[in-house]
Amino acid sequence: MSRLDGLAGMTVTGFTKKEMPSAESEAGRVPACLLVDKSGSMEEWTGILKESAKKMIESIAKNDTALEKIDLEVITFNTEEQISIKIPAQELYGLIDESSGLLKREFETRLDFKCQGGTPTAYALKVAVDDLRERYDTLKQKGKAPKSPILFVLSDGLPEVHDYHQAEHDQLLKEGIDRIRELVREYKLSVVAVKVGRICGEPRNDWEKQKFPQMHQLMRDITGLSDDHHVCEAKDTEDLSKFFVFTSTLLINSAKDPNFDLNKMDLSRSELI
Repeated sequence: MSRLDGLAGMTVTGFTKKEMPSAESEAGRVPACLLVDKSGSMEEWTGILKESAKKMIESIAKNDTALEKIDLEVITFNTEEQISIKIPAQELYGLIDESSGLLKREFETRLDFKCQGGTPTAYALKVAVDDLRERYDTLKQKGKAPKSPILFVLSDGLPEVHDYHQAEHDQLLKEGIDRIRELVREYKLSVVAVKVGRICGEPRNDWEKQKFPQMHQLMRDITGLSDDHHVCEAKDTEDLSKFFVFTSTLLINSAKDPNFDLNKMDLSRSELI
């Protein structure tokens, strides 16, 4: 059994309506963000992305501590649009159907993974990182002692924008990576970068031999670390589904364990790598 399977198999406790956590407690909140590339090349993953994200949110809602502590944002992006769904801690309960324990239909439809267009990674990354910093700072200013923020990034390729935006995008990406490294040092930000599909495994032709190392380096840079410990691969739908289970487990453990430190974990030895 891999470390991933072990974590994903952990059980979480549920709650009833009368056991809902108090809205008064904000201490120990976990600012978290799931940033998902929905460019045209990700089209084959549309169905599994939506279903897995839905199950991830439902898993978090079944744990009373996670429900109270996790401030989640889901951002999907391409060159056509960028959609942000914010789910503050304690508000998630209202999105779950009490009888079935499943996400209510009216919210499920907001999980938009329609894939089209290019991959403006730098712009989306800036929004996600700036928002995590702002949420952390706001909680800290209130004296609520937030836990370290967590960012998950999923993409299947190198950034791709219109030529006339390329120089601006490249500069913004460089600044974004520098900002991530700063937050890793000062806020103990944890970033998990997941390569999806075609860019996983060994290169099979000259194009892949050129692009695969570039993509791997980009994903390593996005983690803000000097090693590959937070660079993962999801080569097929099974891997991608397993990653979302893994993500919900990490978030739940972060909410429950006062000593949880994702940056001390080596994720490169799981089956997703």
